[in-house]
Amino acid sequence: MSPIEYLRARYAQQPHEVSIETLALCNAACTFCPYPTLARKGTLLSTVVIYDLLEQMKSWSEPFFISPFKVNEPLLDSRLQEICERIESTIPRARLRLFTNGQPLTERHLEWISRLNRLEHLWVSLNSTDPQEYGELMKCSFSMVADKLDELHRRVVAGSFKHPVVLSRVMQGDERQLSPQDYSFHRSALARWPHFQVRLIKRDSWLGYVDPSSSAVPQAPCSRWWELNITAEGKAVLCCMDGKGEYVMGDVREQSLLEIYNSSPLSQHRRSHTRYGVPPCERCSY
Repeated sequence: MSPIEYLRARYAQQPHEVSIETLALCNAACTFCPYPTLARKGTLLSTVVIYDLLEQMKSWSEPFFISPFKVNEPLLDSRLQEICERIESTIPRARLRLFTNGQPLTERHLEWISRLNRLEHLWVSLNSTDPQEYGELMKCSFSMVADKLDELHRRVVAGSFKHPVVLSRVMQGDERQLSPQDYSFHRSALARWPHFQVRLIKRDSWLGYVDPSSSAVPQAPCSRWWELNITAEGKAVLCCMDGKGEYVMGDVREQSLLEIYNSSPLSQHRRSHTRYGVPPCERCSY
């Protein structure tokens, strides 16, 4: 069974993943991310709305992921620990995915994250191990994040942090022809942090925000049609690539998650066997 066939079979009525942007705030200004252009910067999704969403997910029957982030740095939200702990204590079918650029990864965060029981991974968007390139790409200090990753790696080696840690880079080349910088990142990241996983991910356009590493549109459905992406404004938007929230599927302050999932254009998308003729997916290389 292909991944798409699996999603069709098990997630016809319920999302495979729900992403919730609790606070639209980030400390970085990455050149490949639309965050610097967001009109919703600084918007806080109310705790009442967040907990209502979690309450709705308690009874879901299929296993699924909750990712408490979208176009933001989730560790900047002081409520994140409480949100994650509530997910684990009240939603039995959910697993967590956590994402960060690593800059706010303090020892306090490491302590509570280490105590989570259903964390799929801690994903760190690192993007470069060269201090100059890192600064140009992220507009942040490499030495600061490297020190924090050193501490995290020590905990992994000691066995006090048992979750998978992934370091990723948005590639300058593509899968068929990696750039020298892509090769260098993979080698140097593994050399310094051998107990972490290292991933190279292709650069996509965010629906026209940047030039993708490959503009070829796959002749297949998109797995993101089986997800829900919630912005800090409470809007359910098309997908992870709809960073600015231009394609609104519904409003979680007025509709339930399953109502949006099963009655929005997303449900029509899921019936398609190609993304051609499905705007704006027909021009997306994800």
